[in-house]
Formats: sequence, C-alpha cells, structure tokens
Amino acid sequence: MPVNTPMPASGLSSPVPASAASLRVVVIDPQPLFRVGLCHLLGAQQDIAVVGQTGHAIAAVQKIKLWSPDVVLLDPDVAGEDGPGLIRALLQRAPRARVIALGQHDGEEEIHRITEAGACGYQFKNAREHDIVAAIRAAVAGRSCTAGLAHQRLQERRKRPSLTPREHEVLRLLAHGYSNAAIAVLLSIAHGTVKLHVKSILAKLEVEDRAQAALTALRRGFARLG
Repeated sequence: MPVNTPMPASGLSSPVPASAASLRVVVIDPQPLFRVGLCHLLGAQQDIAVVGQTGHAIAAVQKIKLWSPDVVLLDPDVAGEDGPGLIRALLQRAPRARVIALGQHDGEEEIHRITEAGACGYQFKNAREHDIVAAIRAAVAGRSCTAGLAHQRLQERRKRPSLTPREHEVLRLLAHGYSNAAIAVLLSIAHGTVKLHVKSILAKLEVEDRAQAALTALRRGFARLG
C-alpha cells in the first residue's frame, strides 16, 4: 500500500482516502515539523490512514466531522491552557473518536485534567515510534493507551488530598505571583476568604509558604508560566 502523504505544514489538510487502511487517524499538533514527521510515520503503517492534520485548534473543531476519525492524536498545547476544552469540543462533534493526548508535560494535575476531559490515553512527545503506533491500535481495541509515567502520575494524584475548584483558581494565581489582595479582586471574593483558601492549599500540598506552594503548583501541573 502506498504511503499516505501529509499535506503541507501550513493550513489544513483535506481528507485523504483511507483505501484499505482500517484505522482513520487525525493529527493535531502546533509544531509543523513534528506534525509532518508523525504523519509520515503513521502513513507508513499498513493499517493506518492519516485522514487529516492541522496545527490550529479552531480548524480542528471545524473539520473533525468531515475527517470522521477513529483516533485523534492531539498535543493539548495547540489550545494553550485550554487543552481539556478542546478535547471536549472535539468529542462533542465526533463522539466515536478516541483521543490520545500527545503532550510534553508530566505534571499530574495536567494529565488528570486531560483524561477527565475525555482523552482515553496520554503519551509523551518523546515516545518511541512504535509506542505511538501501539497506542493507536490499543485505543481502537479499547485497551489502555497511557504511557507508564503518565499512569504513575495519575496514581500519585489519587493518593493526595484534592483541591476544590476555587482552591485551584487561587493556587494558579498564586503561582503567577499575585498577592492575596489581587486574587481577591480578580475572583471577586473577600480578602479574608483568600487567606483561608491559601491556608487550606498549604495544608493540602504539605508546604510551608507561598513560595513552596508556587513551585509545587508548577511541578505538579496546577499552573504554567508563560
């Protein structure tokens, strides 16, 4: 079977006939070189057809129905910090698709948010070629397609106290350097309420001060800088 040729890195690809291939795959990644290389890799597999690819979140949502994929390989960074929102939007339009996140962040909270949004698995962008191909086939077969380290991170998270949604918001702002007073204004809550949230956050994270909380937030994926 001839190798599927990915579309140019800029813009959208048009649907590619699946021919005899049984697995229809879409690649959504903001890095053109990585995306095109991955499309070439997958197109060389006898049972996989790359039916669409893009580096833009909005375009992905617009085209997903037309592509009608079995599997979506998605770098959540294509949507910035709203990777989970993009996953939900894609699955709303293509509910039968299996989404595998192909990310570069190993923070447990970030991996948790991605899987909670509907991704059936999480692989890292430095994965070996055959691991990505195996993950696609496993996803379609209903088997686990999460990398070992990502699975370990999720297991670690389950053992820790959970933060409330409001505590998540406060911690994210704290990690970005906002004072309690600024957080109170941004979240439209009382200054004293912020102080109570911070006290609870420090206890749940098992840290002694705001600086340690900020470092923990970045390490575990509660927040990102930049």
